[in-house]
Amino acid sequence: MAKQLWFRDTTETIIMIDRTVMRARAGMLILIPLFIAFSIFYFNSSLATTWIIDDTTITSNISEKDTQDRQIYTIKAVKKTYDYSLETAVLLYAFFDFLCGMSIWSSKFSPSILFANFIARNKKPQYTLYSPKRFAWGMGLVLIFICILFFNPNIIPFVGEIIIPLGVAISLLSACFVFMWMELAFGYCFGCTIYDWLVKVGVFKDECYACNDIIK
Repeated sequence: MAKQLWFRDTTETIIMIDRTVMRARAGMLILIPLFIAFSIFYFNSSLATTWIIDDTTITSNISEKDTQDRQIYTIKAVKKTYDYSLETAVLLYAFFDFLCGMSIWSSKFSPSILFANFIARNKKPQYTLYSPKRFAWGMGLVLIFICILFFNPNIIPFVGEIIIPLGVAISLLSACFVFMWMELAFGYCFGCTIYDWLVKVGVFKDECYACNDIIK
């Protein structure tokens, strides 16, 4: 049967996926953590809010002083925050794209899968088990969601004003980049390694072929 997107045969009991197309996709998606990192460190490295003060509203009562005998002034100020709409849009796209890859049916809606399949159309397929890769992308979805919360802490009621620490966000961003780079450069999938360990403890049944050098 002709290859369907990056799948060998979607009617098989055990679904196999083309690693060549998958690595081409990783080469495109790695641009997302690079962009987010550039955005954080270049556009707004401190990630802090700023206050815009209206000088014409400054007033003071000479009798008003704090406990350290410093003069107290009253002013009108507006709190200005950095606009993360572009970063949020990029992360929402990444979430959508990763989500599309989680099933056979939705894969056809992923722009990166379609484009990667076109790029690798003349390359010899190298098939591996789909289940470990889907598990790895599930881990990626969690990381992307946390990054979205970092830029938009108010989108979920129970998060509210609690902002994810910058160090946590940078660590997650670094992890995303390193994992995708290892997949792209060496064909090593950290998520598949976790999946293989879960197979050994009985959580999953289908063992990772790449991790155990199984040819099918």
